[in-house]
Amino acid sequence: ADPTADPTKDPTADPTRDPTADPTTDPTYNPTKSPIQTSCASEPTDIVILVSEMCDGTFEGTQACDDKWEFVAELMTSVKGDANSNRVSVYTFDTVSVSLVASIDAPANALDAATNSVDRVDELYYQLRAQQCINQESNGDDGSSLELNEALNTAYTVFDEIANSDDLGRVKKIILVNTCADVVNEQEICDGNADIIHTGDISSGAGDGVLRTGPALSCLEQNPCVEFEATPIDDSTDFEICFWWDDSNPLCGKDGTISHSCPSDDEADKIEGWAPGRGNAMCNVVACGGQAQFGLKDGQGCSSNSGALTKELYGLTASCTYNGGLCGGGNTEDCTWTVEAPQCGPLTTYTSPGGIDVVVVNVPCGIQTYPENFLICLAEDDPSRVLEAASCTLPDTEDLIPAIAGEICTEPTPSPTTDPTADPTADPTADPTSDPTSDPTKDPTADPTADPTRDPTADPTKDPTADPTADPTADPTGDPTTDPTTQPTRSPIHKECDIGFEMDVAFIVDNQCGYSSTECTERQEGISELISSFKNDNTPRIMYLNVDGSTSFGSLSQDVLVTIDDPLYNGDETTGAANFQNLMQLIRADDCGGNLIEVGSGYNLRDAVEFTIQQLQANAVTTERVYKIVIVTSCEAPSTNDPCDIDMSNVFSVGDSEIEVTVINVDLAGREIPDSNLQCLTENDPQRIYNIGANEAEFQGIIDEFKQELCYAPTQDPTADPTRDPTSDPTKDPTADPTRDPTRDPTADPTKDPTADPTKDPTRDPTADPTADPTKDPTADPTRDPTADPTTDPTYNPTKSPIQTSCASEPTDIVILVSEMCDGTFEGTQACDDKWEFVAELMTSVKGDANSNRVSVYTFDTVSVSLVASIDAPANALDAATNSVDRVDELYYQLRAQQCINQESNGDDGSSLELNEALNTAYTVFDEIANSDDLGRVKKIILVNTCADVVNEQEICDGNADIIHTGDISSGAGDGVLRTGPALSCLEQNPCVEFEATPIDDSTDFEICFWWDDSNPLCGKDGTISHSCPSDDEADKIEGWAPGRGNAMCNVVACGGQAQFGLKDGQGCSSNSGALTKELYGLTASCTY
Repeated sequence: ADPTADPTKDPTADPTRDPTADPTTDPTYNPTKSPIQTSCASEPTDIVILVSEMCDGTFEGTQACDDKWEFVAELMTSVKGDANSNRVSVYTFDTVSVSLVASIDAPANALDAATNSVDRVDELYYQLRAQQCINQESNGDDGSSLELNEALNTAYTVFDEIANSDDLGRVKKIILVNTCADVVNEQEICDGNADIIHTGDISSGAGDGVLRTGPALSCLEQNPCVEFEATPIDDSTDFEICFWWDDSNPLCGKDGTISHSCPSDDEADKIEGWAPGRGNAMCNVVACGGQAQFGLKDGQGCSSNSGALTKELYGLTASCTYNGGLCGGGNTEDCTWTVEAPQCGPLTTYTSPGGIDVVVVNVPCGIQTYPENFLICLAEDDPSRVLEAASCTLPDTEDLIPAIAGEICTEPTPSPTTDPTADPTADPTADPTSDPTSDPTKDPTADPTADPTRDPTADPTKDPTADPTADPTADPTGDPTTDPTTQPTRSPIHKECDIGFEMDVAFIVDNQCGYSSTECTERQEGISELISSFKNDNTPRIMYLNVDGSTSFGSLSQDVLVTIDDPLYNGDETTGAANFQNLMQLIRADDCGGNLIEVGSGYNLRDAVEFTIQQLQANAVTTERVYKIVIVTSCEAPSTNDPCDIDMSNVFSVGDSEIEVTVINVDLAGREIPDSNLQCLTENDPQRIYNIGANEAEFQGIIDEFKQELCYAPTQDPTADPTRDPTSDPTKDPTADPTRDPTRDPTADPTKDPTADPTKDPTRDPTADPTADPTKDPTADPTRDPTADPTTDPTYNPTKSPIQTSCASEPTDIVILVSEMCDGTFEGTQACDDKWEFVAELMTSVKGDANSNRVSVYTFDTVSVSLVASIDAPANALDAATNSVDRVDELYYQLRAQQCINQESNGDDGSSLELNEALNTAYTVFDEIANSDDLGRVKKIILVNTCADVVNEQEICDGNADIIHTGDISSGAGDGVLRTGPALSCLEQNPCVEFEATPIDDSTDFEICFWWDDSNPLCGKDGTISHSCPSDDEADKIEGWAPGRGNAMCNVVACGGQAQFGLKDGQGCSSNSGALTKELYGLTASCTY
């Protein structure tokens, strides 16, 4: 028909170069940014693209970075489109982690009627185009192989557990965009991945695809760790079903041993400290069609993490749930796993899944050349699947796309053999087929063994490691982050320790070991920093017992420095916070006992442990709490009166809650204790025993791991905890009224504060008449009637919803704050789509080619204020292309792709706090990230609010009135990165510190005062800073420097002079060197080491 339907479903492979003879009156809003590739026809295929962030010389904001991600985006369109039903997932990898960019189970990859529609490919294309570059440098010959192995292991898990590729009969392919030539370790990479690539047999349970660390508490967390198999018993219809756990799966976040397990309810069968591996399997013999049950308990147990799931492995099906515990004994916190035995009758042969094709793309961005056919082993020695670009520029990488797509979309052999050959050819073959058959021959036997080899092996190592990198990470992720995050935090974060509100922690500090005065000082400083890492008010409750050997069991109460119900430190929040510094000083000043008490001469650590357990039991608020004991000792446990002789199964619990023990063995000068000292009390869990020296630095070195183990939480991705007080202290003196800058146009009606008279002259005049033709902005509503002469090539990106006409305005910086509370919008719902489409359209109404406005977007909820779009992102750059169609388009699709968290408000006492934090973040954006005042730009906030907090409305108004009226923020936000943890370096201290100068009467001198303020949302430090000083006189040194103007250090200096202040936190400044300059209150300060 003429005209053709508008818009057509399929864009042409290349945007037309010659528009219609009669140009449309309204140019398309979204022209194709670069040639979109023609998608290839293929079997249904799942594709994982692994993009190296190492060695490539691409950095955020550079052309090389843009070229790299444009290549990846175009590559995706060549293998995913309406010619197929392929799904594509994208990950980056570097020396820190493997990071998700685009998930294979995201809406853009849904297997439904709209599979690979233009809209879905378009959504993914722009998501990839918006990526930025981290450029984590490789560790070199001993590092990059590890990172690549972890990335490959992640891809295998995607196929096996997230995409369920084998169950759906889909082909599995990997595209490796490689930028590191790790010649030394090439063979290691080949050896570690050959079997799994050849067979495709992953045999790992990855649960919901979330990377977790810490105890395997629930069915969901145990799922990726456990494995099971059934072996027929000769001359019988019975089967031996064996069950074990394997820490080689990258999604199994458990290290060490699992607390306990059992193959039955007989207490004699219970296994304490269950180690990983097939050799440690539990086995039951059951009849065909029967069931075998196994109990598995770790950490605080399964009851508070209930849920049920089903897992298939090696042709068997198992289910997991919590039904009161299976294992005998006093602890009933184990999850119950039920494995179904094969049905009676002829056995069904377990068939291995199809292999995995890997295409290697070597891109020389940061290095000159690669060895010929580098990493060809991953392509099973097929040179057609190893490609090298001439350079990392887009023209050179684009040239490879047809060849890559050809390999990815090559159809596998149409008729795989039904019976595998008994004697396969050598592996790898000299000339393998370009695509393995969907059912490859089994290797090596014709009849598969009952116990197939599990893949992947324990090497490569797990990803991610059980212990996350220190917080903050040395190199934060780029901006913007992958948004939305795949696993946003869904429950409230409770201050320093995620579960502090429901936990009691008892410290037993052994003073019987003969410390010198220096060792004592260092140890106590270290203990205080351990405690301050998880407590700064009344939660969690702590007990502190110093054991000096001078008292018997019945008199140990006199050695308790802090009781578990102490009202000063463990009572209400306000009192706890007010007395926290006193608590730290009390601990630092504790005497370490002096003389060594010989074993057998009154050494009573066992008594102390039993006494502490009694105290936890007697003062329990509820048995549903988490209970922990931390033992700090420098004495080797004796053979008599040994704490290890305590019956852990019956004693170490409060009600049904287990008491977990962490041991810190502290070596003294000339006297070391065994690394395994008191390991018995930790259930042989290596994450709960530390061996360090008696100095503060070594305590600092374990803080992150210690806190991670002590405070493991239901959510694995806690966000930073923004500050509570939005206003800065002190506020500058507001300017007189009328304001120094005339009110913006238009003013509110009626105005709260009359504007100066006369108003600014001349006023802006509306657009000229007649308007320019064609108009710069597309019409608000796409035209319904196509041109009389239909275009041969409809636009690739038809407007998804009416794009607003952007307004003419003064240069303005705008922060849009979007509430995620109380609104009933959830991920994947129409309400969520509508909300973010509204925000996206709202953005286009205030940012466009009629102005040079910049727009930043944040969400806020009961957990945190989260960045969606940064005001200093490329889409907001102030250059010749300011607010071009491409830039507005980029930001529009970024907002349209958002999903909804829906963190519920805490109610009348909570939502005002969340809104205040969001407003405070907006003020900081204007002041430190956008530099709005320095650039003479107007500052505006749009609040998209979904909570009616009537009770706290006045509080919100009072807390923000001054700063909104004056615009005077006076806060230092550093580089705009939200950090948490110690303020180690100048960069991390910058957003925290403040300073001012006061003239001294009848003098040319000034008093310069310096303090730190935790109310700035970009200051990630809580509690106290380790120490500070206003001079090099040791007497002036301040230990545990508290925040606030009232705690300022001050120096008097002559006009034109300088005042110096020292500030040390955490491990200190020397290893985090750098220099910066900060301006505040009309003063300039510099920082360096």
